[in-house]
Amino acid sequence: MLLKVVGGIAGVAVAVVAFSLISKGCASYLADEGKTVQAYFRAVGSGDTAKACGLLADGAVAKLQEQQQAPSCEVAVRSLYTALNQNERDALVKQDISVNESRATTRRKEITIVSSNPLGLYDFALKDRDGREVIIDWGLDAMQISST
Repeated sequence: MLLKVVGGIAGVAVAVVAFSLISKGCASYLADEGKTVQAYFRAVGSGDTAKACGLLADGAVAKLQEQQQAPSCEVAVRSLYTALNQNERDALVKQDISVNESRATTRRKEITIVSSNPLGLYDFALKDRDGREVIIDWGLDAMQISST
């Protein structure tokens, strides 16, 4: 009888450990999927215009410049930065984003984050450029990969 109880407890323990490892693996994978967006948020929040612009593809730079009515990417990022109060800047720098969904093809990746953020951006499209990931677009209209 004692052997059955010990065996049952061991089985439950193995299941709990396996579930925990799988959950941590999924969370780690999703966190890694958002690293470029996280770096962009931190660059904007710290006013690092060169870094923020370096994380954007040409089309995204043009979109940001148009949205901010700015002559260059650096001026557009500076405009975003100055429009934020100190608490919002700190949130962009310190807050870890949480990725809810990630979809990918060989040409692009799309992520949706659930973390609230002062920029109000939640949907991002990214691609690999010269061995590193860059943001190519954002917003609902940027999402082109079907989730089904």
